[in-house]
Amino acid sequence: MKKVYLVLALSFSLVLMSHENGPAEEVNKDRSGSPDGDNVCSQCHSSNSFSPMIDLVVMNSEGEHVNSYIPGETYLLEYSVVGTSGNPLAFGFQSTALTDENANSGTFTNPGVQAQLETVTNSNVTNRSVVEHSSPTSSGIWEVEWIAPSTFNGNVTFYYSGVAVNGNSMSSGDGYDGGTTVITPDFDSSVIEVGEENNIELRISQVGVEIYSNNDSNIDEVEVYSVSGRLISQKLTSSATLRLSESDLVSGINIIVCRSGKYTRTFKTFN
Repeated sequence: MKKVYLVLALSFSLVLMSHENGPAEEVNKDRSGSPDGDNVCSQCHSSNSFSPMIDLVVMNSEGEHVNSYIPGETYLLEYSVVGTSGNPLAFGFQSTALTDENANSGTFTNPGVQAQLETVTNSNVTNRSVVEHSSPTSSGIWEVEWIAPSTFNGNVTFYYSGVAVNGNSMSSGDGYDGGTTVITPDFDSSVIEVGEENNIELRISQVGVEIYSNNDSNIDEVEVYSVSGRLISQKLTSSATLRLSESDLVSGINIIVCRSGKYTRTFKTFN
């Protein structure tokens, strides 16, 4: 009876340590290295073999490497894990994208070969969106599309973990690496000069910052961000003019995003 117990215990531990279909699918864990997630992959894969390195490249629709995002745009994420020593049999990874408050940021979509999208809810995280390997791959490269938040939403941090494994279904002889990539709001892509002619204009006077529509449409929404992408204030309105007070702004550079119908205009001001 004792021998049967030992065999069952060993079999159970092998299942926990060998996440061939990804840790989110196998054991409902966020092992990406996020601040509030579960233990990283080195929990089950010793980190003293192969000396793997994981990297993430973010590319826009033109195939250019970028470090900032435009709301609503789709980007291609390429994760790669390589073993810098030895001869690992296969590689695996997991990643998530979060705001500074550790909330999901943007949307993973269209996972490529041997990648999958999962949602993790456990005692640590709720509805955490992750992308991970669907099965180990010998190439160590995975691609997935990521749609940026629909509005400027502060910095986005991608957390990721990667493993290089020897395929013996045990924790020994594997290797782990983790990392982060931060992309910032690309305010400059839509910044216009104060006073430029278009359907929304901004005026600075002694009474404060005034935003107004120069046609028959109303202003629907105005958001103010710090230069780091932190949301400072948000105003919903249905009038042709809106005045921002000192409490709506930060000292220094303010990014003011204005929406009127289908139009969006962004201003950069100094307070």
